[in-house]
Amino acid sequence: MMLLILVRIIDMQKFLILFLFVAISARAQELDSLMTDSLMKEPPKHLIGGYVFLGFNLSPGPANSNTLANVGIGVRYDKYEGGVTFSFLQDDYVQRLIFPNFFSLVYAHGGAYFAYYLIESKYVHAAPMVSFQLGDMVWERADTNEDFAREKFNLMQLGLKIETPYLRYVKPELIFGYQSMSEIILPELERQNFTGFFVGFNVKVGYFNQ
Repeated sequence: MMLLILVRIIDMQKFLILFLFVAISARAQELDSLMTDSLMKEPPKHLIGGYVFLGFNLSPGPANSNTLANVGIGVRYDKYEGGVTFSFLQDDYVQRLIFPNFFSLVYAHGGAYFAYYLIESKYVHAAPMVSFQLGDMVWERADTNEDFAREKFNLMQLGLKIETPYLRYVKPELIFGYQSMSEIILPELERQNFTGFFVGFNVKVGYFNQ
């Protein structure tokens, strides 16, 4: 229930503008830090970082592919990475389930993710990842926003994360893989609608002592 309340509260346009402002500010600070970094005789023994991220996923859905917004926080220590992610549906999906009323689909899911970086070069880091999430899905009347049918579900994602470490404080990241959803009992929907391949893009902004 709380996931769907957050979906209705978050204004993604304002949040995106704020996030881009933070990213630009971080990039400016990064340029200022280059002179200081050049004075370092040796790189740090351990890569340590903390960040927030914003992005989107193209995931399986009843309309073949759904767009979900992503927000979250994470930490990095050497080759290990973990954090918390939250995703919610951005597309409008409306069906006439009971004549003459139309119903809108609303859902969101969130949970933890873990990754281990197997490839680390100057320009590319790559890591297999796994994510376990809990979600809430609702058919609600399009005219009144009243809940008609609700179902909770579990979601697991297995994939590969690829990011560029070239920038110190801003790191674009590509994720692709396969996701599987638990059984759901909702009109006109089944778990197969949400099981399949996904691809996502995030931008991390934070501190990394590279």
